[in-house]
Amino acid sequence: MTGVIFVSNEYEIISHSKANYLNVFVVHLVSRTPHIHRDLELGIVLEGILSVKTGGKTYELGKDDAYIINSMEAHEFVSGKGALILALQFAPAPFDSFVQGDDRRRFDTAPPIKEYFSKSEGQYELLLGLCSALAVDYMQDGSEYRCLALAASLYNLLCETLPIQSLSHVDYMPMQRRTERLISVTDYIDANFNRKLLLEEIAEREGLSLFHLSHLFKDTLGMSFQEYIKKKRFEYACLLLATTDMNILDISIDSGFSDVRYLNSMFKKQYGCTPSEYRAGLSTEGDDSDFLSESIQYFPTQEDTLTILLPFRDRFSSPDSLHGLKSVFHFS
Repeated sequence: MTGVIFVSNEYEIISHSKANYLNVFVVHLVSRTPHIHRDLELGIVLEGILSVKTGGKTYELGKDDAYIINSMEAHEFVSGKGALILALQFAPAPFDSFVQGDDRRRFDTAPPIKEYFSKSEGQYELLLGLCSALAVDYMQDGSEYRCLALAASLYNLLCETLPIQSLSHVDYMPMQRRTERLISVTDYIDANFNRKLLLEEIAEREGLSLFHLSHLFKDTLGMSFQEYIKKKRFEYACLLLATTDMNILDISIDSGFSDVRYLNSMFKKQYGCTPSEYRAGLSTEGDDSDFLSESIQYFPTQEDTLTILLPFRDRFSSPDSLHGLKSVFHFS
């Protein structure tokens, strides 16, 4: 593992470092608090059990299960002992250009999406094969045109198989404006959560009423302002416990808790242990600990990522499972 990433901004800014439209990575995560990004995300659970929270509901996924998160759709991930995930994130522009007019295409699905492929034998294996082939090519710095061809084949398969909702420009723009507003609000919270922070302060800063701001949180992230800021403080406390030797009182203060007893009660509720026991679990168990903090993600190196992906690709790269695409793309 290359280390621990604490995600402080719950609007995820996706960088397409190897292609203008695509980001691919493997991540071991325990939990990721509610967040939003503009890209379409297709994810596959490689190992473990993952709960995906979206649209006010929670869905449980196991090995080889896939999910889709639409652009600007709030979502949250939870996994007790951690799950290994392959994520493919597509910038909407190349694919929106295939749709005539100003309509925006969204997949009207709930995870896992395997059930939508039940009427077409071999199509789900084709989906996994295309995802794995694209991921390996991306990680091996393959041709951008080749990656685009695989991505287009993958997107076409999704469009032919999954139910689609088409949003007009009139319906889509309010959604985009709410997302941009939420970005501004959560950015400010992420920079100030470890001090006393009131909803009134943010409402005045954004020029919003308390009623409007409260509903923005509840309607978009599925939680109240107080719930969101408590999560941020608790996550930061988990990070400090995992990465520093600060004492519990200082961690409580630095995280924005007014009373260390409140921090203790949150750990008891979340993990059934004290903060000190949580830290001890991390130091003795390492990456396999049950006491891994929220929004801390473990990213394998490129070499380790390929070690994970190559056997996964090989499971789905036969001519039967890829319906002849193997000969077209010349899998090595």
